[in-house]
Amino acid sequence: MRPPVSVICPFAGQAPPRVTDALVLREGDEILLADNRRAPAPGGNVIDASGPASSYHARAVGAARASGEWLVFVDADTVPVPDLLDAYFDPLPDDDVGVLAGGIEDTVLEDTRVARYIADRRKLDQATTLAHPRRPYAQTANCAVRRTAFEAVGGWPEPIRSGGDADLCWRLAAAGWKLEQRPAALVRHRNRARLGELLRQLHRHGAGMRWLDERWPGSFPAPGPRELVAGRLAMLVRDPSAYGLLDVLGLWARDSGRLRRNR
Repeated sequence: MRPPVSVICPFAGQAPPRVTDALVLREGDEILLADNRRAPAPGGNVIDASGPASSYHARAVGAARASGEWLVFVDADTVPVPDLLDAYFDPLPDDDVGVLAGGIEDTVLEDTRVARYIADRRKLDQATTLAHPRRPYAQTANCAVRRTAFEAVGGWPEPIRSGGDADLCWRLAAAGWKLEQRPAALVRHRNRARLGELLRQLHRHGAGMRWLDERWPGSFPAPGPRELVAGRLAMLVRDPSAYGLLDVLGLWARDSGRLRRNR
């Protein structure tokens, strides 16, 4: 029998997301939709997470209201498989496991070149972050965190824009908690369909990478001037295709994001 869970989904739209509608729930489970944009009307499972414009602020508000033994974080632009919660606990994790990394599958809903590029490059694949050279980490688009572990390391105390998933996982690891993979606990992520949407996302990621490198030196080192210019142009020479151009534009967007604050 799996433990009760609190599913937390941050959003900032006009209407609550319906990403959790199909989930199979069991006794003790709850769903908390954390509204980061406005104070919602009371009732239902929408909670007021207004304040700083930050998905991590919204997740932290949801976690503070949660009652489950585990916190399952999913994003508003994902569609979880119905048995997501059961799949997270098959098998049951040992007592020293603090994080479970679910699967994330990029999905093309609007058939554009950008959306196909994201799927081809598997931009949100957990395999990328689980292979990070400093230490593996799970993305908050789909992961489960033991609530006692989350609270023990202080959760997300700052309203940051990006990088909170890596920082949380590394703090948990430093405290002795382990991470395990649960690829069958799958969500399908709706790919961004427009170039501007993708570049804005990567720009935000750049701010998070600089913030992480300051907290965890060497985790995301900044590129040098030669790499920023000559290195990027060499990439275009090796791959002059549309996808190669998108690779370079994405890197430049991320690089310029490092100039911004992560709050």
